[in-house]
Amino acid sequence: MSATTELIDQLTRKGLTDPDRLWQYLAEHGGPAKLPHDVNQVAELFVRDGLLTSYQAQQLLAGSEEPLVVARYRFLHPLGEHTYLGQRPDGRRAVLQMRSPQAPRPVTRPHPHLIPILDFDTQNGRFFVIREYVEGRSLQDRLDDEGPFPPVPAARAILDAARGLSHLHVAGLAHGNLEPGHLIEDVTGTVRLLPGIGGSAEDDLLALGQTLADLTGRRVLPPPLQAVVEGMRSAEMVIATLEGWLREVAPPPLVEPKRPSSQGALPLPDLTRQPEVLHEPLPDEPPASQLPLLLLAALTLLTLGSAMLLWWVE
Repeated sequence: MSATTELIDQLTRKGLTDPDRLWQYLAEHGGPAKLPHDVNQVAELFVRDGLLTSYQAQQLLAGSEEPLVVARYRFLHPLGEHTYLGQRPDGRRAVLQMRSPQAPRPVTRPHPHLIPILDFDTQNGRFFVIREYVEGRSLQDRLDDEGPFPPVPAARAILDAARGLSHLHVAGLAHGNLEPGHLIEDVTGTVRLLPGIGGSAEDDLLALGQTLADLTGRRVLPPPLQAVVEGMRSAEMVIATLEGWLREVAPPPLVEPKRPSSQGALPLPDLTRQPEVLHEPLPDEPPASQLPLLLLAALTLLTLGSAMLLWWVE
């Protein structure tokens, strides 16, 4: 079996592409015999035309035994150490993280500020945690790119994290791994927690304060934020404190949106300018130029009526 034939066989055997799509592609190119003789060139052709990703081609050409498909998710490319972006045939994406089977199961629950676990799977003796893919970036990445957060954006981010923690704590769970790198800001500006490792609610609250200090560069903070940094008794207290402070310093509609609007900015009205009153005659109101004539006519009719009344009485 030639190297090109072996490469084509692995595409279907490992589940990296749909067989019907592959055979249609080969038929459109005149069959396998018409492909380049160099297997590396064939791999480059498959990457160019979307049958493989660069990462998949590298693994196949190297003869790697690492899994490339887990729970029907095809590995697209690495996201970090032992962490990969995967995609199912229906287009759904997820993050696949390889962990030790002896490691504690990750802690999460369904909630708008918690990233859920979708599945677990084992391939070739390797244990994978499959979690929802969130398009965005971590707060640590934003911190590295933009520098310390101003107080209001930092308070919003910690408020979102506190809401997720509250949901865990009410269920008797804890996160145990809270830090800027484990908080993901999605494309809508919502901050969500990656799955945790467990621990205590007290440690979560201390970590929440530490995270706020890290985000703001340990600058002097307003008293409510400083109180969060120093630690509070519950996530609910953090939520109430930050919500109250944000209502005071950035009440709607003056609060800056988390993401700029796709529409152009509208000009603000000039509240100091007196409105210009435009007067238009009502339908039954005669124009001003006709008023003298109408008054004269009315006076004439009144005089004539009075004379007729006196004649009748006499």
